[in-house]
Amino acid sequence: MIPDKYIFQDVAVEPELRRLRAIEAVFDPGTQRQLLTTGEWLGRHCLEVGAGAGSIAAWMRAQVGATGRVVAVDTNVGFLDPLRPTVEVVHGDVRQVDLAAERFDVAHVRYVLIHNGDPAGVLHPVIRSLKPGGWLLVEEPDFSVAHALAGPDATTRAFERVNGAIQAMFSGRGLDPALGRRVPSLFRQAGLELVAVESDAAVERGGSPLAQMMGLSASQLGDKYVATRQASPEDVVGYQDFAADPSCWGIFYATVRTLARRPALAP
Repeated sequence: MIPDKYIFQDVAVEPELRRLRAIEAVFDPGTQRQLLTTGEWLGRHCLEVGAGAGSIAAWMRAQVGATGRVVAVDTNVGFLDPLRPTVEVVHGDVRQVDLAAERFDVAHVRYVLIHNGDPAGVLHPVIRSLKPGGWLLVEEPDFSVAHALAGPDATTRAFERVNGAIQAMFSGRGLDPALGRRVPSLFRQAGLELVAVESDAAVERGGSPLAQMMGLSASQLGDKYVATRQASPEDVVGYQDFAADPSCWGIFYATVRTLARRPALAP
């Protein structure tokens, strides 16, 4: 199933770039650390799915050197012009673009499957595009773990109601708000060899980079949260206050990072 609209499709350009840059600042170090465990990078061919603002595609390009190649695919390539021409930028849905079989040594997907009702269908062309022995790193959220730990009563109540609205927003679109925890199982079903699984459900203080990023998301998606009838406009404001207040502590969501390998050909 291809959803009618990406959740962030209709948001303003400048705030969306700020949100994507915030995601990069928080999560790129962990992404890079895990990708570096896959071996020598010089000369590799790499695929970045859902390239966003392009930071991981740019990092891959620096790693592979002059003999390597990086392809970045996204349904919105408006932020990817600075990558050209050293990165091949492809506009489109990964299920519909022409990815040759057994082409890439490494592929990376972050916060893409959560927006699709058929995550296995999204993974299929990516896995098909990997060479035997090729690596796939997927990072997806699990919103079911979100919980307020400390803060003013009114603010924490608003935080909890918006957490419920976030899950209802995904569920109402036929999406799984806890998708991250399913990725290892999806990999096994696809015949991949699991190498590493991490879950980062950090307790964040209001004002932290991740909290600020989630506050920005609430400002962009507040109408969608309210439409679930799980939260009010006042709750959305309270959630943003929670995300900005250093006296507040909570888990906004977990990121499950799953690394696997396509089996090598038998000798």
